[in-house]
Amino acid sequence: MKHILSSLACAAALCGAGPAQAALVTFDPGISVLVEIDNDTGATRYDEAGFRFSASRVAFAPLDGAGTAGSDALFLLAGSEIGFNAVAGGLFNLVGLDYSGDLLVKGYVGGVNTLNQSLVNPNALTHFDFSPNWSSLSRVVFSVNADSVIDSVSAVPEPASWALAALGLVGLAAQRRRRRG
Repeated sequence: MKHILSSLACAAALCGAGPAQAALVTFDPGISVLVEIDNDTGATRYDEAGFRFSASRVAFAPLDGAGTAGSDALFLLAGSEIGFNAVAGGLFNLVGLDYSGDLLVKGYVGGVNTLNQSLVNPNALTHFDFSPNWSSLSRVVFSVNADSVIDSVSAVPEPASWALAALGLVGLAAQRRRRRG
């Protein structure tokens, strides 16, 4: 009887457990990006997601397929100033960004530099929230002093390791108890 009850308890536990799941995450190349580089001055620009990124010299290089679908990596080169503005010429707000390293962010209102924020966090990716003053901007400029990469990477799902380990320990304890009894 004891053997039947323990078998039924195990069967009930297995029936109540959720099915094992895995999600397929692919890193397909995003949309093609055309970077325009002026051969005489080195001025660089490209458009993405309704914004124009530009620099007075070769300061960045986007790379297809380095990021997730729909967003590619943007490599910022040391000693560079990279700016962006809305392609349609509208105003926008800078709410926050995720960054690791030293970065100077300049906000322009009506073409005049009115806001400056220095971000210093050399070791870990951190989220920075900007104050409500960073609204109705016509342009934002990033100044970097080290090579950087901006990328949007999706999280890769991982199994519930603790749950699997706990289930294994419960099984070992049950088997040990059964051998003693």
